[in-house]
Amino acid sequence: MQPAKIARKEVEEWLEKAGQQIGIKVEDLISQEECSSPSNLRRKIEESRQILEQGKEFTNAGVILVRDDHSIKGFPLLVEKCCGRDDIQEKILEWLKGDKVTRIAVSGMGGVGKTTIMKNVHNQLLIESKFETVIWVTVSKDFNITVQQKMKFDILQFQKKIASSLELKRQPDHENETKLAALISQRLGQGSFLLILDDVWEPFSLEDVGISNPVGNNGCKLVLTTRSKAVARAMDCNVIHVNPLPPEEALELFSEKIGSDVFSDGKIKRDIEPFLKQILQKCDGVPLAIVTVAKSMKGKLLPRHWKLALSEFSKFESIIDCLKFSYECLEQQCQECFLCCALYPEDYEIEKEELIEYWIEEGLIYKEGKTREAMNWKGHDILDKLVDNCLLQSIEYEDEECVSMHDLLREMALEISPQFLVKAGIALEKLPEEHEWRENLLKVSLMRNDITEIPSSMPSPKCPMLTTLLLSDNKISTIPEAFFEHMLGLKIVDLSKNRQLSRLPSSISKLEKLTTLLLWECESLREVPALSNLVGLKKLDLLRTSIEELPQGLNMLTNLKYLGLGGRLYETLDEPLLNLSKLQHLLVTANRHADTEFKWETIGIWGKLQNLEKLDLNSVHNLNMVFGEVGAIAESASLPAGTFSSLQDISVRHCNKIKKLCSVRWQGYLQKLQSIEVYDCKQLEEIIGSESKEGEKVTLPNLERLELTGLPLLKTIYSEDCNFWL
Repeated sequence: MQPAKIARKEVEEWLEKAGQQIGIKVEDLISQEECSSPSNLRRKIEESRQILEQGKEFTNAGVILVRDDHSIKGFPLLVEKCCGRDDIQEKILEWLKGDKVTRIAVSGMGGVGKTTIMKNVHNQLLIESKFETVIWVTVSKDFNITVQQKMKFDILQFQKKIASSLELKRQPDHENETKLAALISQRLGQGSFLLILDDVWEPFSLEDVGISNPVGNNGCKLVLTTRSKAVARAMDCNVIHVNPLPPEEALELFSEKIGSDVFSDGKIKRDIEPFLKQILQKCDGVPLAIVTVAKSMKGKLLPRHWKLALSEFSKFESIIDCLKFSYECLEQQCQECFLCCALYPEDYEIEKEELIEYWIEEGLIYKEGKTREAMNWKGHDILDKLVDNCLLQSIEYEDEECVSMHDLLREMALEISPQFLVKAGIALEKLPEEHEWRENLLKVSLMRNDITEIPSSMPSPKCPMLTTLLLSDNKISTIPEAFFEHMLGLKIVDLSKNRQLSRLPSSISKLEKLTTLLLWECESLREVPALSNLVGLKKLDLLRTSIEELPQGLNMLTNLKYLGLGGRLYETLDEPLLNLSKLQHLLVTANRHADTEFKWETIGIWGKLQNLEKLDLNSVHNLNMVFGEVGAIAESASLPAGTFSSLQDISVRHCNKIKKLCSVRWQGYLQKLQSIEVYDCKQLEEIIGSESKEGEKVTLPNLERLELTGLPLLKTIYSEDCNFWL
């Protein structure tokens, strides 16, 4: 990425002077007292002439008027205003604007509001121009627990996040700590910067990471948040400690979040006031606890509600216990969905759609007869409830709608779930020891680690109750043949993004209760064992694998609802597909570099799937038209009634030979279509081709969304009359 250009400092100064002179009207100039005499007026004219002469110098050949703009300010972070923290924010801003303090640590217990304070400071500094570059990095998940239970700082992961914030172009040097440190140092050396590090657990060397030493004369500063004053001292920081809120401010925050229902004439209703204040006392001035409890009590207007809540609170001994109250106020379905969020790494930005899809796979929002779309809506409803109750935070990350979980709430969720084994995102290099695989385990999450192999000497973990095994985003190359022998209760196995994995063990064929098998982006995977025994399978993802033949027994998977196929697998996906009568979502991603043949009859066969709601086609290069034969369909050609009778959503991406999406003759089969997305199809000219019957009207009564991107040759949606609402 080339940096933008901005005017050099001397050019900016000249423009400012010239602007001031131009802005003075002649009559105003004459009326000024200092210009009342001819000599003073001549002086003013001479000043203007000199400014004009200086401007002419900038027009000379070879004079550089601009310089690279290396400033990066980022975007405002989503955050609520701090209650009772104005003095702390002002002190931090005062230190940041001055020259004496260059390293600041904001310390305090978990949930006390350190991150909220710094997000507000961050957003304030985006408005001002004190620093050319303002960077926010969440550090906690880069401090990892080793096998010896000691803290280890994953420098490379931390460096990659800084590099991403600095918009450094991804290159091979980003896999080497020393080289990446040099790149970061070079980039940060191009101007003043403020680096905000959130949730630091252990001290580390700034130099090793590539961070220039913040000193008074280089305009660079560092702020970190931490629970430990020892970390602050080790990092040589000036410390601002954040204490819990005093009772008055705690009550103010509680009142703000619970709403006006519990107030009368501006005061808390007398019949609930004693209960409210005792509950608030249990929150111990910790904003996270105050807010979550207040949200849980919202709408509870009767004294008996508050008396019951107080009886629960009387059992609590810690802040985590207080947070449990909000969890216990949820319906069971919401509770189970919330606990599953703890399977992701700490501070992880969880994409909303990914999370809802996982809940569906877990069977948490599954109802017989419900469409996948209806389940997705229900998932969003549950998400909204969790966000409204402050158990999850809604954020935007890399243009995706995400949620995150406060580390205290995650700690609480794991405490509630002793049958979970979670070591996600901690740079684990080996599988947990044999004794850690307890017989009563229900879910195991080891995602986003550095595990390279499962040793053949390791016996199959004896976990008969285990339903979920998440091993995605590791470096696993081999899995012992008998690995799954004693985990026959498994319903979900996620091995996606293990790019070195070449084959699956035969024992996976014994998982008769399996409902979800995810092998997405296992790039070296060439074969899978027979799937005929996995009759309960509902989701199978083979996208971006090297599998060349359809898995044996695929046609036996009559409960399959989602199927993702990569490479050339779709070429033979004709007759076997007809047995998959419950299939709702078919996703095909072909090999971009393969010269594959796509027959239009294949689409006709897919159209016989009576429950197919969504069709995604990606990089199918020999496809000329999705719905219709190349050229005009013969008058005698017909398709059976009910073809694509449930199809609601079509997405076509990177299909570079396609010229038309649909023949006008096919519109009658697409009457339930709600969404069309076409992206990066370089030859596409029309969405609906009119070659069969000139002047025929197109009617798609349910179409709500039409998204067209990266179509340089697109001429028209339809050359004749269209009738649909968007």
